[in-house]
Amino acid sequence: MTAQDVTAQIVEEVNELPLEQRQQVLAVARLLAAQPKGVTGSSLLNLADTISPAQLLEMQTAIEEGCEHDAL
Repeated sequence: MTAQDVTAQIVEEVNELPLEQRQQVLAVARLLAAQPKGVTGSSLLNLADTISPAQLLEMQTAIEEGCEHDAL
């Protein structure tokens, strides 16, 4: 299903709603659009070979040391 197909289906469904519910749909759409965009896991896999084992160990150590300082 393409983005255009999804958009067309959304428009069809929204056109069947009363005004108040259309406004609710608009509010939800705006809320979703305002959320920060993430990165897919598959795109991160491209970086897997670019970090050396030494760098990974350094990051792990920094994370562990940082976690020790957190007070609950």
